[in-house]
Amino acid sequence: MSSEISEATRDLIMEQVQHQASWIKWAALSSMLMALFAAIGALFATITSNESVLERTEEILEASYLENDRVRVEILLAKHEILTALAVTPQAADSEQIRHLGDEIARLEQAVTAEEAKVQYSSFTHEIFAIGITLLSVAITLTGMAIVANRKFPWLTGLGFGTLGCGFVIYGLYSFF
Repeated sequence: MSSEISEATRDLIMEQVQHQASWIKWAALSSMLMALFAAIGALFATITSNESVLERTEEILEASYLENDRVRVEILLAKHEILTALAVTPQAADSEQIRHLGDEIARLEQAVTAEEAKVQYSSFTHEIFAIGITLLSVAITLTGMAIVANRKFPWLTGLGFGTLGCGFVIYGLYSFF
């Protein structure tokens, strides 16, 4: 009789071990998939960060050209006022240059506005990837804790965070392309 009990106990233990091993395998697989999405998100977070910096640099350059042209117009206008006050007729070339600079200022204002919009969009996309990576990191950590503690609940919670993280990475990819 005792051998029957020990065989039944052994079978029950083996069944529980196989059942536990089953969810642990799924936890490990889900953790690997979340790590893959986190790596993709990190790659594109870096790309969007670099784009944002380059676009910000371009915006700053355009803004400096704009300010340079504004100063040149102010100088030419001051020259006109001084010459007019001295009863000297200003040169027609100066008036033409003021008109040309006015057109250039309008073009540069549009360029600065466009660059600013690009910077904001790149920053937004970068933040989407960063949120996704953070959620995936939390999910991977919870999955690891579940495996070590041999508890399913942290893994299931991690799956929720991982799903959100994957959603953010996918949305970031959609926004990027």
